[in-house]
Amino acid sequence: MDSDARGDDRWMLLAGPLFLLLQALGALLQGSNPGEKDSADEVISHFADNDSRILAGVFVLNVAAAVLLVFVCRLRAAIDDRARAARSLLVAGGTVYATGILIASSVSLALVVASNAAFEESAQALNVLNASLWIPPVIGLATMLLGAGLAVLRTGILPRWLGWVAAVVGVVSLLGPGGFLGFFVAPFWVGAAGIMLYIRRAEPAVVPAA
Repeated sequence: MDSDARGDDRWMLLAGPLFLLLQALGALLQGSNPGEKDSADEVISHFADNDSRILAGVFVLNVAAAVLLVFVCRLRAAIDDRARAARSLLVAGGTVYATGILIASSVSLALVVASNAAFEESAQALNVLNASLWIPPVIGLATMLLGAGLAVLRTGILPRWLGWVAAVVGVVSLLGPGGFLGFFVAPFWVGAAGIMLYIRRAEPAVVPAA
């Protein structure tokens, strides 16, 4: 761990477990959406009847995206120059991951508005789009986990097993259906990494520059 990992901004590491909690709460509030082949009436009924809960989920997920960026930037700062490429991959992936969350929550908001206004064609079209919005967050979380995993394996900032989990899940998430594994693992990995880094006291051995 870098020498400033226990400095004044060490609290930022707690953004990891906070992201896990917010992501879980947001997903619970959002619930399951209508299928892409459901009728306009079914879509409107779902989003109009559950608008308050869904809007609460939108707000929570927006905050979760911001919290994720805080954690990713703090994790990047804790990774030394032995993993410069990996930590850049971590930040790029985390940014895409957070952007994907924001896009999905924005479409959910639009669906609530369209459903409350009984815009049948708009609601049905947005629902079809909503069913395909897994692509940006999956690509983002896969890249983030891959970068984090490689950085851990290179620097030893976290236990090696946690690095292997991140790297393997990152690769598997890029393989079609494997993306659903990443959806479940990524928030838990972020939460675990944040807690471990926050409570860790010992400095790893310094590797002399070549």
